[in-house]
Amino acid sequence: MRGLYKMRILVAIPHFFRPDADGKYGSARRDPRPRIAALSQGIQALHSLFNTRQIAFQDQPQQGLQIQQVNQWTSCELNILLCTTGDRHLLSQLPVSRHLFQHIALDCPDRELGFYCQRVLGDRLSENYDYYCYLEDDLTIRDPLFFLKQQWFQSLLGEAAILQPHRFEWSNPWLNNSLAAGSLATGEVGECSDSSTSHLVSSTHPDVLGSNHPESHHSANYHKVYVDPDFESKTGQNPGFAHHFTERRVLVGQFLGQPIQFQRAGNPHAGCFFLTRSQMTLWASTVDFGQPSNQFIGPLESAASLHLMRYFRVYKPALSWANFLEIEHWGQYNSQDLLNNLHLVQFQPKVVSYAANNFPNG
Repeated sequence: MRGLYKMRILVAIPHFFRPDADGKYGSARRDPRPRIAALSQGIQALHSLFNTRQIAFQDQPQQGLQIQQVNQWTSCELNILLCTTGDRHLLSQLPVSRHLFQHIALDCPDRELGFYCQRVLGDRLSENYDYYCYLEDDLTIRDPLFFLKQQWFQSLLGEAAILQPHRFEWSNPWLNNSLAAGSLATGEVGECSDSSTSHLVSSTHPDVLGSNHPESHHSANYHKVYVDPDFESKTGQNPGFAHHFTERRVLVGQFLGQPIQFQRAGNPHAGCFFLTRSQMTLWASTVDFGQPSNQFIGPLESAASLHLMRYFRVYKPALSWANFLEIEHWGQYNSQDLLNNLHLVQFQPKVVSYAANNFPNG
């Protein structure tokens, strides 16, 4: 089939594993098997969705079954860079072919691996990829239209805006896999200063999950949990950041004939980013490109998200359209933690009062 342009996609995955007594992150827990499964799943999913080696069979007269290439409209030229430091990794245990990725061995402190990954992407700007992507090693894309949606959004909004996916976790409704309750990973959560986004209410409020279900916060009652609640007190409040803006906070449009809304992300973090070559070039020209920081929560979160707030207007799909762009986070740790701690704080959306901006239909 002629005439179909194949996007060129470069994905850098910082991969790190070293068991730690604290074990706050998946890369530091004692059992390596979940990390092996998560990383393997993420790599295989990228290739199954976007590489060009996808086929079907057709029965041709006098020729029998013939192989036909399929899904050319979403297939890409895909290259995956698996970035590690020292021997703190699980590459020797991965059950995936080494042909599916290129190993980039870096010499850097453990906590700075994500920032060195940024430099790896920047070093390849001359290779003219359409998207320069960063994925934490426990994330899986499930949507074959993921990059077409990114392309559609940016064709309408321009290079100053980016669209981040919502992270979600699957919750098994048939098994009780509850973890011991612990403090929220982000520590204390203060009331958001922007009343148009959210306010704090007690988890016992009857409107939260229904007055007839006082125990309904248990994870077994949910099949899918989005795990990145807005906390605008921690983001968007720096007047030096491009993400600090008041105009065009809500965008309204159509996709495949269906109405859809996008909102300025109170929490831009998703453990990943997807930048066009122009966006990557802009960021790589700044003085803080690839420079370690823990300004946004910690070094892990800062490596994925801090620069997004500094240089771009960050949107996510409004929650009624959350699955328009989403990414799977391995396991149930974050969702369990949030559900088990609803007695501490509960975010309750308020009706948005500011005017929405329309953008052209897609």
